[in-house]
Amino acid sequence: MKYTLLSSIIFSFLLMMTSTPIFAQDIEGEVLIKADKMPYWAGCANNENIDNCTQLKIEQFVQNNIKYPQDALIQEIEGDVIIACVITKKGEVKGVKILKDIGGGCGDEASRLVSMMKNWMPAREDGEAVNVIHNIIINFTINQKNKETSLLMEPPKPYVPSGFSDSLPPKELEASSPSVFVETDKGKVYTHCDKMPYFDGCEGMINGTVEKRNCADKRLIQFLSENLQYPEAAKRDEIEGVVYISFIVNEMGDLEDIQLVRDIGGGCGEEALRVVKMMPRWEAGADRGKNVKVKMNLPVRFHFNSDLGNKFQIHWGKLKENKISLDQLNEIITDDVIVRNQLGDDVTKSFLRVEIQKKNKFKGEESSGELNFAMMRLLRKAKVGSIIHLTATVQERGNLIDVSRSFRVVKK
Repeated sequence: MKYTLLSSIIFSFLLMMTSTPIFAQDIEGEVLIKADKMPYWAGCANNENIDNCTQLKIEQFVQNNIKYPQDALIQEIEGDVIIACVITKKGEVKGVKILKDIGGGCGDEASRLVSMMKNWMPAREDGEAVNVIHNIIINFTINQKNKETSLLMEPPKPYVPSGFSDSLPPKELEASSPSVFVETDKGKVYTHCDKMPYFDGCEGMINGTVEKRNCADKRLIQFLSENLQYPEAAKRDEIEGVVYISFIVNEMGDLEDIQLVRDIGGGCGEEALRVVKMMPRWEAGADRGKNVKVKMNLPVRFHFNSDLGNKFQIHWGKLKENKISLDQLNEIITDDVIVRNQLGDDVTKSFLRVEIQKKNKFKGEESSGELNFAMMRLLRKAKVGSIIHLTATVQERGNLIDVSRSFRVVKK
């Protein structure tokens, strides 16, 4: 979702729209429309751009606390909610009022979020802390990755590894309707439950969000891309097609009952089995708050076009080598990540992910193609010895192609 602060030049107009109840709460002293120094988020005092820092902090706060109203999801309501409030001389939020609502419970949710904000530093006029009216826009967009998903969302589709063409599994392998299980000699095995399993590496994110599901999918894609090898026999005999693997993620997140459901020969089935057996522990699925066994199905397509990504290359700043110093990082941190084809022409990106790896821990941010504030904030946390991974998705002749490049952070 997008969160922006209204410019001070329209404060007076908004004040005319605001009736007296905004000041009805116990606010000590005069309430100003604007001040020499407007309120900012605690922790941003030493930042070069306090406004941008405050915006990022608000964005992070809302992402961690937002609950997209069910009525708005059902009615597909999207748009901007404008909230006015008073940030007191003590940094407290009072007099929260909805200036513009879009219905479906979005106004109430935006008011709840603003009322929860406790991290403000007060405005100052002539060096003195003062009360001031502050206004925040919260944009509700259902298709954004940070929204809370509906409880009636469809079961996640089977994963398809990067570099391999999309393929739908046969009907008998598709995920069943919510909260469906079968009784086996090992107890109940679910084909769908309240919380489906997540691939390793996204434990810190909120369950049920599009952000976490995308993170888990990307982790799985990365794991498969790094470990899957095209069997020599299959290449020799020009064997292409889809292999299907099924497995159970148990209550501990371990994989069991790994089976080859459909093979295409040439060693492709054995290779897919080998890689699945290498997988780390997953985050277990759960139903009604209790961890359960969940059956998963994974399609893997083998074909000879997986080298399409070699036609493209990522460029970032003036970097030539696959290493970057902290000084270089500071110089190019605001430069856009560019993808060029073999002719040197820039190509349009439909997806961009920036990731920081420190040992076996990963932190990442994604966008629809542009380097954004969240990514820049993440990059500033890179330390010597960590690795910066850049992954962009481009299109060629209807194919989605992932292009990647990594940089090791060094002293000089």
